[in-house]
Amino acid sequence: MKIPQNLLRKNVPLCRELEIISTIVIKNNRLVENYFLEHKTQTKLNWFINDKKGESIFFDEDDCEWLTPTFIRNKDELYGLSLIEKSNSTKLFLTKVKSKIDFDSFEPIGRFYAKDKNHYYFGPGGKKIREDYLELFFDETYKNEWRKLHPERNTSIETKLWNSKIAVSKEKVYWNGRLKKEIHPSLKRISQYFWADDYFVFEYDLQRLKKLNSFDRQTLIYKNFIKNGSLVCLVTDLHKPAYCYFDNSKPSHKYDFKRFSPLFEELRGKISNEYWWYKMENSLQHGV
Repeated sequence: MKIPQNLLRKNVPLCRELEIISTIVIKNNRLVENYFLEHKTQTKLNWFINDKKGESIFFDEDDCEWLTPTFIRNKDELYGLSLIEKSNSTKLFLTKVKSKIDFDSFEPIGRFYAKDKNHYYFGPGGKKIREDYLELFFDETYKNEWRKLHPERNTSIETKLWNSKIAVSKEKVYWNGRLKKEIHPSLKRISQYFWADDYFVFEYDLQRLKKLNSFDRQTLIYKNFIKNGSLVCLVTDLHKPAYCYFDNSKPSHKYDFKRFSPLFEELRGKISNEYWWYKMENSLQHGV
C-alpha cells in the first residue's frame, strides 16, 4: 500500500504507527501488517488487522489511503488505528468513525487528532469530537531546570505537541480523545506525578489523571529543582505532602521535614505559619 507523501514529509515526526504503516499491505481485500517479529523464530508475522472485536474489515485496494499516522480512509468511510504495546503483547485494530466525513477538508492537527469542516477526531478508538475549536496541549515546564542540564535531550515543542494525546477547547479538556468533565483548560503539569488546574490537583500515573478530592487546592505550593544531578519535585498543601493523600497518611518527621525544607525555607514569611512543615519545625524545636 502506497503511503501518501504528506505522511513522509520532513516536518512530520517519526512514530511507531508510521514504522508499522510502511509495512502494511492488502491481501484478499484486507489489511495485513508485516512488521512484528515472532520471538522464537525471528520471522515476521502477518496479521490481518481487524476491528476491536476481531471481525474482518474489507478494503478497496483502489480506493483507500492512509490520511495520518492514525487514520485511514476506505472509500467514503474513516477508520481510526489503535496501537497498544505492553511488554511482548501487541494489539493493532481499527475502529470505524461514526460520522459522515468531509475528506476534502480533512487534515491532521497531530499524530492522534485530525479535523474536517464539521468536527474534530481522535484516531485510536475512532472518536468524534463535537467542538468548533480544538488545539493540542503539552506542558512540561516543571522540567525547565533539568533541561538546562541536559540540552542534548531536548525535543522541539512542535514535536511534543504533534505527539500529544491531550487537546483543549475554550472550556473543555480531551484526554486520549475523551472529554474529562472534571478537568479545566487551565490545566498545568506541576511535577512528574501531579497536575493541577484552577480548581483541583490531580495524581498522574503516567497514563491518566485522578483527582485528589481532599487536597486543599487553594493552599497548593510546589517547587522543582535539581539536587545531585536529579530533578526533585515537591508538592504540598496546608495539611500535608500531596503523596500522603494516596493512603491518607501523615507527613513523617524523619523523611518529609528534611525533604520539604527547600520549599518552606524559600517561602518563609510569605505564606501562613499554619502549614504542616512550620508546625513540625516548631514541635521539633520544642521537643514536642
